[in-house]
Amino acid sequence: MAMNPTNFQYDTAGRRRKDRDHNVHPWTDFSTFREEGSLVVAESEGCCVYDSEGNRYLDGIGGLWCVNIGYGNDEMAQAIADQMRRMTYYSSFGHITTPPAAELAAKLATLTSAPLNHRAAVNRSRDRRRRDPRSRARLESDAWSWNTRAMVATGGIEPPTSRL
Repeated sequence: MAMNPTNFQYDTAGRRRKDRDHNVHPWTDFSTFREEGSLVVAESEGCCVYDSEGNRYLDGIGGLWCVNIGYGNDEMAQAIADQMRRMTYYSSFGHITTPPAAELAAKLATLTSAPLNHRAAVNRSRDRRRRDPRSRARLESDAWSWNTRAMVATGGIEPPTSRL
């Protein structure tokens, strides 16, 4: 479906005001933020996003590296909707899994080399509850190392054999 910027009906000034008054943004230059406010990104399609005024932008970093399939992907939207109707989320603590988690783990194992044939969902907030700062640092370092190795391996590059 092609976007039609003339159909955009957003209260840009109102959204900027609400955002300025109530939202904290990382990496923001607050010396100009109060007057300029945020760019209100309101719509998306394929590899592009549109601001609330209908201006089109190429999303070169994919929503900060999170939207690598593009926007408006009907197949993905349907798969997400189907899964949400069955089960939105369930913790994998203990000996519990869900069909999508098991399928994803197996698929990721086929894309990586032998040392990375298991997948772990990492929630770094759990690390912060540790009492021993040395343990937290070690865990965070291990998580970074594992994630880096996994990304290198999925990119077709032989992962390092030593710890990073």
